[in-house]
Amino acid sequence: MKKITSIVLSIILIISTFLTPFDVFALDASFGYDVSHNNQIVDCSEAKENGKAFVMIRLGYSTNHPDKNFFENVKNAYENQMPFGVYFYSYAYNETEAKEDADFVIETLSQLGEYAEYFTLPVAYDLEDSTLSKLGRTQITKQATIFCDTILKAGYVPMVYANTYWYENLLDTALLKSKEYKLWYAYYPDGEIDFSSRIKIGSTGIYPDMWQYKKGEAPKNILDENIAYDMLELSHNHIWKLSKTEKASLSKDGKLTYKCSVCNKEKSSVISKINSIKLSATSYVYSGKERKPTVTVKDSKGNTLPKSNYTVTYSKNKNVGKACVKVAFKGNYSASKALYFTINPKGTAVSKLTPAKKAITVKWNKQAVQTTGYQLQYSTDSKFKSGKTLTVAKNSQISKKISSLKAKKKYYIRIRTYKALDGKKYYSSWSAAKSVKTK
Repeated sequence: MKKITSIVLSIILIISTFLTPFDVFALDASFGYDVSHNNQIVDCSEAKENGKAFVMIRLGYSTNHPDKNFFENVKNAYENQMPFGVYFYSYAYNETEAKEDADFVIETLSQLGEYAEYFTLPVAYDLEDSTLSKLGRTQITKQATIFCDTILKAGYVPMVYANTYWYENLLDTALLKSKEYKLWYAYYPDGEIDFSSRIKIGSTGIYPDMWQYKKGEAPKNILDENIAYDMLELSHNHIWKLSKTEKASLSKDGKLTYKCSVCNKEKSSVISKINSIKLSATSYVYSGKERKPTVTVKDSKGNTLPKSNYTVTYSKNKNVGKACVKVAFKGNYSASKALYFTINPKGTAVSKLTPAKKAITVKWNKQAVQTTGYQLQYSTDSKFKSGKTLTVAKNSQISKKISSLKAKKKYYIRIRTYKALDGKKYYSSWSAAKSVKTK
């Protein structure tokens, strides 16, 4: 029995000597390349002959900068039935830019069409640019999670790419792992590489899902080499296309329905209903120019809707009176609403007070434009708590005698304009008060 066992082990040892790493780990690990425009278009047919089972293709760098060879490399992978993933090189300096990176990646992936059939590996965020290291561990990790969460929400599998220093010092690697992002580790050991067991990321104690173990030489078109663990089991990344829109209104939420162009799976998201529509101002003073208060719209979650979701038109917004603002929604919303604000007449001021026996003659500056007349208010109290009001019904009149007052008493007087329109009066603000003592 011992002799038979010895013979079997010898045979296994001899066979394994002639197997490539790909053959040894065919059941749970695969070898592949990663490429960018710095290389020539990857020859996936030749890659297969070299024992490679996948390719990671650079989609772009920084926001709105696609890799010029991206679609050519994708096409080559598709034509050779080689599974592929993508990666994006980050220059994001804040959370907004990290989100913009993700949105750009998602928009680009939506253009894959039939090529998406072999897009089965993750979407990686390439974090290695030295200029970003000054942001610090907390900020860099926050930006990585914003990118990955956005990618995940879009239906793709997110992954983070970094080297030992970044994973140990500039990223909360344990947090990334706890969120179940895939981890792509760049580390190039000296000498012959041992693939008999999975490597750990530096001193973190965490196993990567993909390991870039060999650095290529772009000028010589020698590609980076990688090993991926349990990744080719991913069936595909979903490519979501909008299939149905149920518009939101002032009273109910809407819904967007998406369908995966690869497997026809559906998902949906809620369009929150319109909750409030407010004007930046509800009253103005007549100036002879059109008044246009800005409109702010918020949904039921408190989010401010971009102006691209509605149009605003103004009417009767120049002269004194009631002006109208009509807000008409579009796109994912079906609603309209009219809001109103007032334009009040321009005011005037008391120019002269002439005392007389138990009387005062008041003169003021004429304000005949967009007015009907004036109101005078007089009181022995500077706060006008017990004041009386007189109406001057002609806007051409500029003086008025107030009689039946108390003798040798100090009076405070102020004035405002008004305009009568459609059974309603619109008033200016009161002028500053002036005082005089009767005789």
